[in-house]
Formats: sequence, structure tokens, C-alpha cells
Amino acid sequence: MQREAAFAHGATCGMPGCPRQRGSEKVTPRTTGLIAVCKVANHFQKLHRCLVKNFQLISLVLNWYVIVAFMFAYLIGVDGGGTGTRVRVADPAGTVLCQGEAGPSALGQGVEAAWAQILRAIASAFHALGKPCPDWSVCALGAGLSGVNHLPWRDQFLALNPGFARIALESDAHTALLAAHGGKPGGMVAAGTGSIGEALYADGTRRQVGGWGFPVGDEGSGAWLGLRAMAHAQAALDGRIAPGVL
Repeated sequence: MQREAAFAHGATCGMPGCPRQRGSEKVTPRTTGLIAVCKVANHFQKLHRCLVKNFQLISLVLNWYVIVAFMFAYLIGVDGGGTGTRVRVADPAGTVLCQGEAGPSALGQGVEAAWAQILRAIASAFHALGKPCPDWSVCALGAGLSGVNHLPWRDQFLALNPGFARIALESDAHTALLAAHGGKPGGMVAAGTGSIGEALYADGTRRQVGGWGFPVGDEGSGAWLGLRAMAHAQAALDGRIAPGVL
């Protein structure tokens, strides 16, 4: 009875003639053997599906490495804001080779000026490595820049590409968010020359607040604090408020 119930309620393997497809019936040596064959078949079907899935994943990863290795000699990451530009250069495997710095590359301060500072920072990085700058056609550039959300500036920046094989362009707020949480959902507030906040949700959607620029926005930024410090100092000099320790 126990064995009858076992194959009466068990899952079928999909093989023609499987006794489990016909419901409960008398157990015989033949049906017992068929059930054993079905179990083995089920095992190999699952193993086959697992191998196919893993092979597809491995193929995708290998293809990505082959594409990167053959198309790009260097991967260049850029963090550009209103005060300065920081660059890191890596090989196709992602190993950081060198880094460099230059002046501001916020797009609001001029797109051509931004490109000039980015190229200067890259040159500084390769100089530290003891190598001349390579041909840009063998380099992929990923940049997080202030002002990218203003589409005319973004379009002009991409149009002025000096020859990089690939450019991935995002706002410095989004790249900071990805770095802060390792690409996982989270939120961050950045306060530097300007200020901005961004959140990444579990469903992949994003929300950004602030970042409207000085003087109408950028609350809590260096520019915002400096303006208010000067206004406070002038009021103290006029005698309109009591002077502080500063």
C-alpha cells in the first residue's frame, strides 16, 4: 500500500508509459523498475537544465571579457564636479593602474572646458604611470559629471567626444550613489561645491532632489554656505547683528 501511494501521488517524469501517469495500480516488479527509471530520468533532466543555464551564463561572462579585452586597452573612470576632476585608469580586468586630477569639469562651467580638464586629468594619470596617453580609440570612458541632467549640455558633451571608443555618461550624483551602495538600492546626499540627493529603489527606479544650481538651489553646499557667511559678516560689520567669534 505504501508503494502504491508513493507512485500514485508522485510527480511524473514525462516519459511515455510512466506508471505514475496512470494513477494508482498494482505494484509489480515491472512497474517498480519503471519508477526507478523515471526517477533517474528526472534527475538527468534537472541536471541537463542546470548545465544549460550555467553554460549560457558562463558564455555571457566569457563573451564580455573577450569583448572588453579585444576592444579596449584601458577603462577610464571620471568623477567631475564644480571644484575638481578625478580620474582612474584601469586595465580590461578592472585593475586600477593609475589616477590623476585636474580642474573643474562641471558642464555648467562650459562643456569644452569640461573636456579640457578631463583630458588633462587623464594625461596626469598616464604621466604618473610613466606612459604617454594612448590613442583614445582603444579607451572606454565612464564619466559621472555635474550638469549631465541638462540635456543640451549632455548632447554637446557627447558630440565633442575626441575619439573614445565608448562613453558611458551619468550624473555625478548617480555614480556617487552606485559607489556608496555597491550598485544596490539606497540613498545618498552629496554636498560639495553644489548639493544633490538621489535614491535608487529596489524596482530600479530613481528619484533625484536638489541639484538646481547656485544661487537658487544647492542648499548646504560650499557656495550656499559661503554666500550666507558673507551676508552674516556684512550684517555684523553694519552692527545689525551681534558679531560672533568668527
